[in-house]
Amino acid sequence: MDTSDLSLTPGSSTQLSPQKPLKKGNWIPAEDQRLRNGVAKHGTRWVLVAGEVVTRNGDQCAKRWKEKLNPELDHSPWTSAEVPSLPVTTNLGHADPCTGNSFAGIG
Repeated sequence: MDTSDLSLTPGSSTQLSPQKPLKKGNWIPAEDQRLRNGVAKHGTRWVLVAGEVVTRNGDQCAKRWKEKLNPELDHSPWTSAEVPSLPVTTNLGHADPCTGNSFAGIG
């Protein structure tokens, strides 16, 4: 199959495009709008949604929707009533100023 003349256009399901490689990094407002339109049209069928977005793949679209754009997400700050129920985190993954990265003394 000769793919030299294939390009992605909004609504196409072809994922081949020598002219337009997939983007990485920050999303621009136009991509967010195409993602919203794609989800409205195709639901969470991410390969089809990615065809609408054009510049991103299905995994990127799913992550952006689930973590940032889904209108069901609550992005408001934690309330004072919710803060005590948050899990306590430790400093794992960071060197302790006294013991460094040594785990020999644990346990």
